Amino acid sequence: MHEPLYDDSTLELISEFQNKDLVERLWQYALSLEEYVIRLRVQINSLTPEDRRSPYPEPASDFAERFNDHPAFDQYSDILESENVEWTIPD
Repeated sequence: MHEPLYDDSTLELISEFQNKDLVERLWQYALSLEEYVIRLRVQINSLTPEDRRSPYPEPASDFAERFNDHPAFDQYSDILESENVEWTIPD
C-alpha cells in the first residue's frame, strides 16, 4: 500500500496558497483596469475642446472601492492593501 503524497495539512496549505494567488491576480487585474480607465479619462479630457468643460475634471475621483468591510478582508489584507500595479494594460 502506498502512502499518500500529501497529508491533509499540506493539501490545506496548497489550497490556501492557490486562493491567495487567485485573489492577488484578480486584485492586480482590477488595479490595472482602474489605471487604464483613468488614462482613458485623461485622454478624453485632453481631446475636449477648450470652450467645453472637461467630462472628467478629476479622472480618478470615483475609484474608491477597496472592500475593507468585507468579512474575508483580513484574510487577504496583505494583498488588498497594496496599491502597486505590477503590470499595466498597454495603450
